[in-house]
Amino acid sequence: MAIEDKILEKGLKLINVKLDYGNEILDALVNTTIGYPPNDIPEVPVKENEYEALGNAESNSELSPMAIDPGAIRPCKYMYVYIWLTNGTSFWAWLTYVGKKSVSGFKWTGDKWVYFGTDLRRIDSFICE
Repeated sequence: MAIEDKILEKGLKLINVKLDYGNEILDALVNTTIGYPPNDIPEVPVKENEYEALGNAESNSELSPMAIDPGAIRPCKYMYVYIWLTNGTSFWAWLTYVGKKSVSGFKWTGDKWVYFGTDLRRIDSFICE
Protein backbone atom coordinates (compact mmCIF):
# COMPACT_ATOMS: atom_id res chain seq x y z
CA MET A 1 0.00 0.00 0.00
CA ALA A 2 1.39 3.40 -0.97
CA ILE A 3 2.18 5.86 1.80
CA GLU A 4 -0.45 8.27 0.44
CA ASP A 5 -3.08 5.53 0.75
CA LYS A 6 -2.08 4.86 4.36
CA ILE A 7 -2.30 8.56 5.20
CA LEU A 8 -5.73 8.81 3.52
CA GLU A 9 -6.96 5.69 5.33
CA LYS A 10 -5.85 6.98 8.73
CA GLY A 11 -7.31 10.43 8.02
CA LEU A 12 -10.67 8.97 7.02
CA LYS A 13 -10.75 6.71 10.09
CA LEU A 14 -10.14 9.77 12.26
CA ILE A 15 -12.89 11.69 10.46
CA ASN A 16 -15.24 8.72 10.83
CA VAL A 17 -14.64 8.62 14.61
CA LYS A 18 -14.66 12.37 15.28
CA LEU A 19 -17.43 13.45 12.89
CA ASP A 20 -19.44 16.46 14.07
CA TYR A 21 -21.81 17.85 11.44
CA GLY A 22 -22.11 21.21 13.19
CA ASN A 23 -18.49 21.82 12.18
CA GLU A 24 -18.15 23.44 8.72
CA ILE A 25 -14.37 23.01 8.77
CA LEU A 26 -14.77 19.24 9.17
CA ASP A 27 -17.34 19.20 6.35
CA ALA A 28 -14.84 20.97 4.11
CA LEU A 29 -12.10 18.52 5.14
CA VAL A 30 -14.25 15.50 4.27
CA ASN A 31 -15.20 16.95 0.89
CA THR A 32 -11.60 17.90 0.11
CA THR A 33 -10.12 14.58 1.27
CA ILE A 34 -12.51 12.33 -0.64
CA GLY A 35 -12.90 14.58 -3.69
CA TYR A 36 -15.64 14.16 -6.27
CA PRO A 37 -17.07 10.80 -7.32
CA PRO A 38 -16.96 9.74 -10.97
CA ASN A 39 -19.36 11.63 -13.27
CA ASP A 40 -20.74 8.46 -14.84
CA ILE A 41 -23.39 6.40 -13.10
CA PRO A 42 -22.82 2.68 -13.73
CA GLU A 43 -25.54 0.48 -15.17
CA VAL A 44 -27.45 -1.67 -12.71
CA PRO A 45 -25.90 -5.15 -12.64
CA VAL A 46 -28.20 -7.71 -14.23
CA LYS A 47 -29.17 -10.47 -11.85
CA GLU A 48 -32.05 -12.84 -11.51
CA ASN A 49 -34.24 -12.02 -8.55
CA GLU A 50 -35.39 -15.28 -6.96
CA TYR A 51 -38.46 -13.63 -5.42
CA GLU A 52 -39.71 -12.12 -8.67
CA ALA A 53 -39.09 -15.44 -10.42
CA LEU A 54 -41.27 -17.14 -7.81
CA GLY A 55 -43.91 -14.40 -7.96
CA ASN A 56 -43.37 -13.60 -4.28
CA ALA A 57 -45.10 -10.38 -3.17
CA GLU A 58 -42.17 -9.62 -0.86
CA SER A 59 -39.90 -8.83 -3.83
CA ASN A 60 -40.75 -5.12 -3.56
CA SER A 61 -40.08 -4.82 0.17
CA GLU A 62 -37.45 -2.43 1.44
CA LEU A 63 -35.59 -5.19 3.29
CA SER A 64 -34.16 -8.09 1.38
CA PRO A 65 -34.21 -11.46 3.15
CA MET A 66 -30.74 -12.02 1.69
CA ALA A 67 -27.96 -9.63 2.68
CA ILE A 68 -24.89 -8.65 0.68
CA ASP A 69 -21.95 -10.65 2.01
CA PRO A 70 -19.59 -8.39 4.01
CA GLY A 71 -16.62 -10.14 2.38
CA ALA A 72 -17.89 -9.11 -1.05
CA ILE A 73 -18.19 -5.40 -0.25
CA ARG A 74 -15.15 -5.15 2.08
CA PRO A 75 -12.67 -4.56 -0.82
CA CYS A 76 -14.68 -1.41 -1.62
CA LYS A 77 -13.53 0.34 1.58
CA TYR A 78 -11.79 3.63 0.86
CA MET A 79 -12.89 3.49 -2.77
CA TYR A 80 -15.73 5.01 -4.76
CA VAL A 81 -18.60 2.54 -4.76
CA TYR A 82 -21.99 2.95 -6.42
CA ILE A 83 -24.77 1.45 -4.28
CA TRP A 84 -28.32 0.50 -5.26
CA LEU A 85 -30.64 0.05 -2.27
CA THR A 86 -33.66 -2.25 -2.19
CA ASN A 87 -35.97 0.79 -1.90
CA GLY A 88 -34.87 2.00 -5.36
CA THR A 89 -32.48 4.77 -4.33
CA SER A 90 -28.89 4.75 -5.53
CA PHE A 91 -25.82 6.89 -4.86
CA TRP A 92 -22.05 7.15 -4.89
CA ALA A 93 -20.46 6.27 -1.54
CA TRP A 94 -17.04 6.17 0.11
CA LEU A 95 -17.17 3.36 2.67
CA THR A 96 -15.07 3.62 5.81
CA TYR A 97 -16.58 0.71 7.77
CA VAL A 98 -17.82 -2.74 6.75
CA GLY A 99 -19.21 -4.87 9.55
CA LYS A 100 -20.98 -8.21 9.70
CA LYS A 101 -24.42 -6.62 9.19
CA SER A 102 -23.86 -3.02 8.14
CA VAL A 103 -21.70 -0.51 6.29
CA SER A 104 -21.04 3.16 6.90
CA GLY A 105 -19.10 6.00 5.40
CA PHE A 106 -20.03 8.96 3.28
CA LYS A 107 -22.57 9.27 0.48
CA TRP A 108 -22.56 11.89 -2.25
CA THR A 109 -25.60 14.19 -2.28
CA GLY A 110 -24.72 15.88 -5.56
CA ASP A 111 -22.75 18.72 -3.99
CA LYS A 112 -21.17 17.29 -0.83
CA TRP A 113 -20.43 14.12 1.14
CA VAL A 114 -22.66 13.32 4.11
CA TYR A 115 -22.21 10.58 6.69
CA PHE A 116 -24.49 7.55 6.30
CA GLY A 117 -24.89 3.98 7.43
CA THR A 118 -27.10 1.16 6.25
CA ASP A 119 -27.90 -2.45 6.94
CA LEU A 120 -26.38 -4.88 4.41
CA ARG A 121 -29.91 -6.27 3.82
CA ARG A 122 -30.87 -2.89 2.33
CA ILE A 123 -28.19 -3.10 -0.37
CA ASP A 124 -29.46 -4.68 -3.57
CA SER A 125 -26.28 -4.25 -5.66
CA PHE A 126 -23.01 -2.35 -5.70
CA ILE A 127 -20.05 -1.65 -7.98
CA CYS A 128 -16.58 -0.50 -6.86
CA GLU A 129 -14.62 1.94 -9.02
